[in-house]
Amino acid sequence: MWSIRQWICLLGLVLLAGMASACGRSEAPVQNLRIVSPHGSRIKSEFAAAFERWYQQTYGQTVKVNYPDHGGTSTIFQYLERQYAQNPTCNYDLVWGGGSAEFDRLAAKNFIVSPASAGVPLDADTLTALPVEVQGTILRGPEDRWYGSTMSYFGLVVSKTRMQELGLQRPRFWADVAAPAWHGQLSLGDPSKSGSVKTCYELVLQANGWERGWGILTGMFANANSIREGGSQPAEEVGSENAAAGVVIDFFGRMQVVRQGDKLVEFIVPEGGSSLDSDPIAMLRGAPNPELARRFMTFVLSPAGQQLWVYKPGVPGGPQYRALARMSIRPEVYTQGGDKLIDPQNPFTAPPPLQVVRDLARTRGFILGDLIRFTLIDNHPALARLRLDLARAGDPPELVAQLLAPPFAEGALGEVVKTYQRDDKAKTQLRSQWQADYHKRIETITAALRQRPTGTRP
Repeated sequence: MWSIRQWICLLGLVLLAGMASACGRSEAPVQNLRIVSPHGSRIKSEFAAAFERWYQQTYGQTVKVNYPDHGGTSTIFQYLERQYAQNPTCNYDLVWGGGSAEFDRLAAKNFIVSPASAGVPLDADTLTALPVEVQGTILRGPEDRWYGSTMSYFGLVVSKTRMQELGLQRPRFWADVAAPAWHGQLSLGDPSKSGSVKTCYELVLQANGWERGWGILTGMFANANSIREGGSQPAEEVGSENAAAGVVIDFFGRMQVVRQGDKLVEFIVPEGGSSLDSDPIAMLRGAPNPELARRFMTFVLSPAGQQLWVYKPGVPGGPQYRALARMSIRPEVYTQGGDKLIDPQNPFTAPPPLQVVRDLARTRGFILGDLIRFTLIDNHPALARLRLDLARAGDPPELVAQLLAPPFAEGALGEVVKTYQRDDKAKTQLRSQWQADYHKRIETITAALRQRPTGTRP
């Protein structure tokens, strides 16, 4: 029988052997990928979990995806401007999500770079499989600085029950919800905070021209009962019946249909008034982990990543918990998806959408968010009251025309943008001028309405 001393010695030898074995193993450190993105938590968590699993299976290594929160697309752009003004890097690897016009601006500022220029080109198989465009919608940025990771339509999410209660007709065009009958029934987003919201309002202008389009936007904001910072909130307000309609990107509209059912909620693409737009992903200049960033891009653009957008939750290849309800940029995902698809609508075979004049959208994109904010949003209470008073007075044509007129002539756009971009002082002065001029316009029309004969006043 062994003595206590012998048992202690044996236990010590076992412990030493275990320690030596542990020291001999080299545990690979966890790699961290940092992505700045306006996407919602659902998209972020599903893609992070799927990529982390795929990475472990493909490379036998552990990776952690991090999404520091910097708000919506427009606020992310402002954050990147501040960072790159002081540093050669922003310490993030990727920017993911937002409209193509915003990413064109990032490219013009040299904030994003092509993977090839960073020394980590996408593999030839990935590039060959990706379409360059879909129905006229570009899926690659200048010099391949960005790639479309999904696509979006823009339109209206409507509450069928609220419309029935109010006696409102199903809208077919953007102009329908700008009519006085919709007063107090719209929920809208702030385009100075959200890039997707700004893209939506640009489509109104593209479909109707500058003068008529601005008048429609004015009518829509006059009809708003709420103006929210985020692009998702109008859909939520329609889902809770706090609004009869909201202007949204298709994803938020379709998610309300999934939640509430198509008997209560509908997503409508206005006739001739919407287009497909890329929702890009891009590598940031000076990315700390370019190879890891390239691998995430490759995954997002692969069939495995693209299936997450369109497959039902819980099916093989689909999201784990909830549908993402976006569109894929790979046609084979639709042809091979079958009953796994949450929505059979195929953008590759759908009727051609509105063709956007990209140069015009890019130029106007520099000012459109702030222009709407400082004219229609900052003056919203007075605008809403005046529009209702005009309707009650029978919509005097000359006064309505004054209200709906754009803040400057279409031909002056280039000069306005040039002034806006001159420096911060010029930008601040222009914002103040827009706000003050529109406030004065509302006061002038209000005074003129009150001076009309008693029988025609509200």
